Amino acid sequence: MNTATRHLLLGLALTLLAAPAWAQSDIVFQVDMNAAIDNCAFTPGEDVVSVPGSFNGFDTSADPLSDDGTNGDMTAGDGVYATTLSLEDDSTYQYKFWASEPLGWESDQDTGSGNRELTVDGPETLPVADFFKADGIPDLCGSEIETYEVVFQVDMSVQISMGNFDPEQDVVVVAGELNGWNTTADTLVQDPFDPDIYVGLVTADLLVPSTQPYKYIIGEPGDTAPDGWENDPNKTFEVTGDETDQSGNGIPEVILPVRFFNNAGPDDFLDAPATITFNVDLGTAFQLLADEGEIPANAAATDFTSEINGLYINGPIAGASNADEIEDWASWGPDQLGDIESRALADPDGDNIYTITYEYDAGTMRNLSGKFGTDGYDNEAAGFNDHRFFIDPGTQTINVVFGCMRQDDGTFEDDNGPGGEPVYDPYALIDNTATPPTCIFVESGGENDDKGTAVEGTGVVPATAALRGSYPNPFAGTTTFEYAVPESGPVHVAVYDLVGRRVAVLVDAVQTADTYRVTFDAAGLASGVYVAQLRTGGTVLSRRLTVVN
Repeated sequence: MNTATRHLLLGLALTLLAAPAWAQSDIVFQVDMNAAIDNCAFTPGEDVVSVPGSFNGFDTSADPLSDDGTNGDMTAGDGVYATTLSLEDDSTYQYKFWASEPLGWESDQDTGSGNRELTVDGPETLPVADFFKADGIPDLCGSEIETYEVVFQVDMSVQISMGNFDPEQDVVVVAGELNGWNTTADTLVQDPFDPDIYVGLVTADLLVPSTQPYKYIIGEPGDTAPDGWENDPNKTFEVTGDETDQSGNGIPEVILPVRFFNNAGPDDFLDAPATITFNVDLGTAFQLLADEGEIPANAAATDFTSEINGLYINGPIAGASNADEIEDWASWGPDQLGDIESRALADPDGDNIYTITYEYDAGTMRNLSGKFGTDGYDNEAAGFNDHRFFIDPGTQTINVVFGCMRQDDGTFEDDNGPGGEPVYDPYALIDNTATPPTCIFVESGGENDDKGTAVEGTGVVPATAALRGSYPNPFAGTTTFEYAVPESGPVHVAVYDLVGRRVAVLVDAVQTADTYRVTFDAAGLASGVYVAQLRTGGTVLSRRLTVVN
């Protein structure tokens, strides 16, 4: 080997040794705190805002932001706080902003986890974000802060019996806005009279009046990032200002009642295995796509897609089955959730009914949340508007219409779709008065259908099918008539001329039992006699209409 070759190889080796194990890029985080400053919820120079995330273990003290103008594009003292972090390229991180109490954590972002999300593909200055609270920034100007003693009590007996909590190794702590959601500050101890109950007293300065969110957490002693958080939503207690000082030490108390961890008592867990098949009617999404040419591609409806290639399930309802290694929410998106085979539903018949079957072990919680998304997108409903599923032991089939969100009481709502808009509502017909409540896909005729002929249910369930005369008749322009559907099923209402040619389709959908009013617009038809026809449940009824132009 000659000298030149040796020098070349030595230089290459030194270069490789000096190179970092992975490339990193500088990311500038920026958040506008002016709304909080104006509402006296954040005091510059005293309060702190930070950016906890998966890059720092969601540590609220790790990466504070400053308003000194040294980061980002803003100037000092303008109320926009910023910091620069070096993060690994080609990596996806979740994060959210945190500020000193009473603000605490941001809430209700657009992803299932409630966090903001960032994929690093080079240096970037992120747009200035508004510090986000679901209920808005509280106006604290003129409000009072008072010191309270809050007594927390949680029954851990179910978690102990399920093997989720070991009193010899684990601890249960309480975190909330009253302690900055600190996961180590306030550890509860066993009640000497009932060792299954853990109690703790937290002294905190609280806004009066206010609603205080909190959760219990299972973890190991000193664990700053425990996995055992209670399920969403946050638990809360009220501070009214009328609380009394029961201990006589000059500090009023709030004594919370004993409740089970996760609000889950013995009856809230499966006592035997379950096999659950989910059938999801995706007709609402396909119909929206056909009508509009695109559907939302995130829960905020800020992005859109013009195709549907599959359907995926997300949330604890999937994670509890142990079908994959993700216990809870997977990250949304075609390259995240859309790449998890165990969460992909199938449509073997090509009828837009997608299905998946999961096995659940005895001991699984029976009340679980979940959500569906086309191609892995979070596009079934707005952020944190999830289905609630109650599973039973044995074999069970749960039928879902995409966009019809099942509530805790078994009823449905479809008026809080992506972006908070009822985008699937024209194609989903809900009957919450039925036993059990129902939601069915209709091509048109949903509660807010404005796509053509107006159809309105009256709430009167008939004994037999009927087609009643129109008013006015004869008519010019429009006329209205009623038809009665005695039981749920396909309904077809059309208008024909006297030689049998169909001139208009007023209704072609599955409808629930009801008496409906339909308005027919005869614009463009010649004067003459026409026939309105109702077909439902094997019954065919006709009425004559006379158009006069």
